[in-house]
Amino acid sequence: MNTGQIHMTKTQLSTGIAYLFLFVFVYTAFEKSVDFPTFVQSMARHPYFKDYAKPIAAVVIGSEILVATLLLFGRTRLIGLYASLLLMIAFTIALYYITYVLHSSYCNCGGFINTLSASQHLWFNGLLIALAIAGIYLHRFRYQLSIKSNNSKL
Repeated sequence: MNTGQIHMTKTQLSTGIAYLFLFVFVYTAFEKSVDFPTFVQSMARHPYFKDYAKPIAAVVIGSEILVATLLLFGRTRLIGLYASLLLMIAFTIALYYITYVLHSSYCNCGGFINTLSASQHLWFNGLLIALAIAGIYLHRFRYQLSIKSNNSKL
C-alpha cells in the first residue's frame, strides 16, 4: 500500500467511527427526549440524582446532541471524537456505579440498549470506548501523514 492508499483508508475508518458515534448519540438522545419524563423519573429513583434529575437529564441529552454535531463536520471531528471518548467513559462509570455500587438496574439509554444486561451494556460501552480511541488515533495519524506528504512536496 502506498501512502495515498493508507491515507484514504485511515480517513475512511476514522470517518466511519465518527459516524457510528453520531448515530449512537442521535439515537439515544432521541429515545431519551421522546419519553423525557420517564428518563427523569428513572434518574430520580437514586438518592444522589433525585434533586437534580431533570437538569442532569437535560445536560445528558444536550451533550449527546452537541457531540453528534461536532462529529458531523470535518473541522470539528477530532474534538467530537475526544468528546465521544469522555462521554462514553462518564456513561460507563455511571452505569457501573449505579449497577454494582447502588445495586440498581437503572438504564434508560433507549431502544435496543435497554434490552442489554448490565454486563452486556458495560461490554458495549467498552467497545465504544475502544472505537473512540481508535478513531482519535486514525484521525490524528491521517492528519500527520497529510502534513508529511505536503512537506515532502516543498
